Amino acid sequence: MRKVAISLVFLLAAVSTTMFAQSKDLVITGSVASVKISGIGSVVRIDPKTEWAGHRYERSETWFEIDLRLTYCNRGDVSVIVPSRRVFPNQMTKLLFLDLPSSSGSPARTVVGKLFPGSDRNFGEKFIDILKGSTPPFQIIDPDKCFESFDRLLIDSGFTVDVRSREKNKPDVEFARPEHPYFKLQYGFSMKDPLPVAEAKTRWSKFGRLVTSADGDFFFETDVIINKLPD
Repeated sequence: MRKVAISLVFLLAAVSTTMFAQSKDLVITGSVASVKISGIGSVVRIDPKTEWAGHRYERSETWFEIDLRLTYCNRGDVSVIVPSRRVFPNQMTKLLFLDLPSSSGSPARTVVGKLFPGSDRNFGEKFIDILKGSTPPFQIIDPDKCFESFDRLLIDSGFTVDVRSREKNKPDVEFARPEHPYFKLQYGFSMKDPLPVAEAKTRWSKFGRLVTSADGDFFFETDVIINKLPD
């Protein structure tokens, strides 16, 4: 069996937006549920010469785990088949941070998702096998219906860490503060061989329309999301 190579789409501005056009019938909105601070670090002595001075936690690498609530709505007349963001590895996702709530404005910062520890690195080959299934393993959304998905992203920038000191020998309290008030989420990838997608579309047509670009690539973008935790 011929091995099909899959390459990550980096969603560069120079690439034609027509090529990656998301179905106009599919509307993706979202909200931030939580932002947690994680990363790599260790507990060290405040004074290397004695333990009595207490300890503190020093992080050598800081990550931000963002929990999102995404809603996919079908505004069209036929059912659509949509792979949610969770289908794809984290590094196939981008957050486009915005300073203004404009869907057409240039992002102030673009951050690519980090690979979660223990993530599957053979996603491409397995995705080809998924497309060969007799039934779609993705979400089927009927006309005028919506589907809610909970998602978690891992990034290394776009937020700063605010620290509130506590008593000696107790860890400081940390808070993630957004550096930009809005963002859009993008995810997708490009298949060099469009045949598996074309065959899947035909095989799954009785369930609905598999949402891809005209070239058989996968590209999804949310509406503008307010970068704020719920009150």
